[in-house]
Amino acid sequence: MPREFCPMVSWYDPTELMRSARDVFISTLLGRHSDHRLLEALATREEPKPFDCTMEPLPWSGAGPFWLDYLSDTGDGFNPAYAMASCVASRLSVKSPDGRSLDLERGAVLILGGDQVYPTASRFEYQRRFVGPFRAALPDAPEPRPKMFAIPGNHDWYDSLVSFTRLFVSHDRIGGWDAPQQRSYFALKLPYGWWLVGTDTQLDSDIDKPQVDFFSQRGAQYGPCRSRDSLQRRATLDLREEV
Repeated sequence: MPREFCPMVSWYDPTELMRSARDVFISTLLGRHSDHRLLEALATREEPKPFDCTMEPLPWSGAGPFWLDYLSDTGDGFNPAYAMASCVASRLSVKSPDGRSLDLERGAVLILGGDQVYPTASRFEYQRRFVGPFRAALPDAPEPRPKMFAIPGNHDWYDSLVSFTRLFVSHDRIGGWDAPQQRSYFALKLPYGWWLVGTDTQLDSDIDKPQVDFFSQRGAQYGPCRSRDSLQRRATLDLREEV
C-alpha cells in the first residue's frame, strides 16, 4: 500500500467527535455480546506459548545489557508517529542532566502499550497511522530482526479488535520488526530472570478464560518474585523478576 502522509486527528471537529462517538457506542454494545478474544482462541487450535528472549534469535549477543523499548498512544498523524518510531528504530546518543553522553541501543524487543491507531481502528487507518510511519522509520533490518509485541488499547478495540488481530497476530513483518505474537496478549521470558506479561482486558471487561488459563500456566514458571513493576491501562504490562 502506498505511503500516505495523513494529518493528525481533528479532535475538536464536531463531525469527527460524532463519528467517534458512534463507533464507540457500537463497539461497546457488540463487545458485551461478542468477545473477539474468545473467537480468536476458538479459531486457532495451536496453544499460545511464551516468547523466550533467551532462546529465540534476537539482535542481542546473549551477554551484557538487554535493551527493550516501550511506546504507546502513537496512532495519530504521520509526523508524530514517525518521530516516535524513529526514536526506537535506531541507536540514540543523548546527554544526561549532569552532562554525560549516553548511547542508547535500539531495543531487541519493542513493546507497544495500546492505541496504535486513532480515532477508531480499521485496516485503512492502521496503514496510514501506524504501519506507514514505522515502515518509513525502519524499512528493514538485518537478521536477526528486532521483535514487536503489542497490547490493544480502547481505540484498537473500536472495530472489535479485527484490524489489530490481522496486523499483529499475523506472524508477519512490520517494517524492520518481526511480529511473532500469537494472541492479543503475551508473555515474554526476558534475560536475567525477568518476565514481562501483557494482558488484554477489552473495553470494560476482565481477562477472558483462555487468558486466565495461559497466565495460570505461566504462573508456575515465575517462581517467587523479589520485585514487581506494572504499567496499568486498559491492557496491563506486568514485569516480574524471579529469585
